[in-house]
Amino acid sequence: MIIVNDSKNPRFVMRYQGRVHEADTLDALVDVLQPGYSDIPKWFPNDVAEKSLEARSIIATQHIPFLREIYLANALDEAGVEYGQWMYDDDGVLKMAQAAEDNGLAPYSQLVQYLSTNPVFPVLAGEKWDYKVRLVLLANAYVSHEVEMSPPTGNVIIINPLTDLTLLQTMQEVGVIEFYVLAPGDAKEFEGEDEEDKEDEEDEGVF
Repeated sequence: MIIVNDSKNPRFVMRYQGRVHEADTLDALVDVLQPGYSDIPKWFPNDVAEKSLEARSIIATQHIPFLREIYLANALDEAGVEYGQWMYDDDGVLKMAQAAEDNGLAPYSQLVQYLSTNPVFPVLAGEKWDYKVRLVLLANAYVSHEVEMSPPTGNVIIINPLTDLTLLQTMQEVGVIEFYVLAPGDAKEFEGEDEEDKEDEEDEGVF
């Protein structure tokens, strides 16, 4: 399918879970990730900013644990390490972390600390992370405490739910979505999308 912006204003387009969504506003796309998000001003007229940030943070937090395991698996793949035999083990992630250390990809103790820490809490603050396993972090985990901390630098990627735009941009960086801003007259072609899927998209849950 081809989406053409024939309006006089920018149009926003997102592919998520194989479906393509287009909207005139950013909050309409965030609403796809968290149904009901665009109704926050109606539900909480006096706390719009706080409740919106909370909802965006929830979206990011729900994806991060899976993304952390994916990036660990990617590093093992690139190093040629077999890990499929651990996928269904209760301690499979720990075995993957040990394999990462055994192959010089990242220290086991720091990986376990990182993988077991809830994304809303800071981890490895201020450290330089030059290892092969890429870290996925939540931006506001480092600013929501009494003392502002710096996230680790190096091979890290940070999901930032500060605004609708920063959430969508950083969710694209980690590979959860594809996100495009079409200027007036621009077009974007997507493969694998059909009209039946598009008609059904409102009936499908997100999480």
